[in-house]
Amino acid sequence: MISKYGFCSEAQSNVELHFLGNFATSKAKNAKPPKKEYLRCKLIRGHKRAIRQLTKGIIPPATLHKFDINNSKALSIWERMKKIYDENIQFFVNLSKTEAGPKTDGKARRQVISENIQKSFNHKFCSDYFQPECVRESFYYYVLLIYAEFDIPLLIEKFQFFCCKDDGHSIKCIDKWMMLRDYITIFMFSELNLTPYIENTELISLPDYEKFIKLETIFVNKKWNKNDTEEA
Repeated sequence: MISKYGFCSEAQSNVELHFLGNFATSKAKNAKPPKKEYLRCKLIRGHKRAIRQLTKGIIPPATLHKFDINNSKALSIWERMKKIYDENIQFFVNLSKTEAGPKTDGKARRQVISENIQKSFNHKFCSDYFQPECVRESFYYYVLLIYAEFDIPLLIEKFQFFCCKDDGHSIKCIDKWMMLRDYITIFMFSELNLTPYIENTELISLPDYEKFIKLETIFVNKKWNKNDTEEA
């Protein structure tokens, strides 16, 4: 199978290098790209926190999946996650417990530490976590919630990943964030030998390409005007 990015299934074990290599963990000159396990950890912990907030009826005011209650699309996604939760309440309650994570999480709440508990958010833990289809469905909408407002500065704030060293972003930056969403919703599951949950829905947010095209046009015009002035 060939994806739209040109990767065949045999090569997907290293696909994350193509996607995560677009980002850095800081603006420092020698900053490194985020590691796959770090991203999985951030997303799964966030997903579990969102489930606990659904349990308590809390709209997230902060964290990775925070959203403005006046954003109708984000609210619809949250309601969709609530519906999935309501269909599997006890399962999701147990899944969301901090002590249901690897050994790095919920240490104080564990009464017994089993030898079978994974030490980190490794391949085995993530594969087990996402094995139930209802979890993959819930997580799919969780990612859509993170991207509900496709605003690059906001995405940088949420992920703490940097797509470039400038505050003014370009269309290339949009493509990087689009590709990261594809990695999280598709290729990450392929690496875990799981079928991604994908649904064509109007709840998928798209970036405002026209806005960036206008900004780039203004930048180019300013650059040409500056060169013309210097030559004169």
